[in-house]
Amino acid sequence: MMKKVITYLKTLMIEKTSLDQLKAFYLRFKFTAPI
Repeated sequence: MMKKVITYLKTLMIEKTSLDQLKAFYLRFKFTAPI
C-alpha cells in the first residue's frame, strides 16, 4: 500500500515539474515571439 502511494506521489511530482516547465516555456515564447 505504502509503495503505491509513493509511486503515485512521484508521478504527481513528475507531472507537476513538466507542467511548470511547459508553463515557463510558454511564457518565454509568448514574450519573445513577435505576435
